[in-house]
Amino acid sequence: MGIGIQTILACPSFLIEEGIRPCRNSVFYDYLSGFTTGLNDMKNLIHLRLVISNLIAAGWLNKYSVAAGLFVIWMLFFDKHNFFTQWSLRSSVHQLESSITDYQAQLAKAEAEHQDLMNNREKFAREKYLMHRPDEDVFIFQ
Repeated sequence: MGIGIQTILACPSFLIEEGIRPCRNSVFYDYLSGFTTGLNDMKNLIHLRLVISNLIAAGWLNKYSVAAGLFVIWMLFFDKHNFFTQWSLRSSVHQLESSITDYQAQLAKAEAEHQDLMNNREKFAREKYLMHRPDEDVFIFQ
């Protein structure tokens, strides 16, 4: 690696698992930190490979489970009718159904008022529009 004697003397703790690593204030620290990061990534990949091989050996990971997993991931995230689209459509359906019940209540109220108007036209005109006959006096109390 080409680490000089001054670097080793400046950093007494120079032995670690990956090899010689100078302290942070040396010239080679940036170069070797990338090297050790690469080694950590390699260890993680080796560990992942061991986990996958254990799953294959246990019978949990075969071509059918991989295909089913890919299908589920595709349907959840990438399909035209994915999970998030279905969720938003379902919430809008619930919102529209609640507005239908509100409109049905308003319609029933309007039909009741219409029925009352048809049965008592004179009462409706007197109460709503304060109409009266020419020989009557109207008193309004508030």
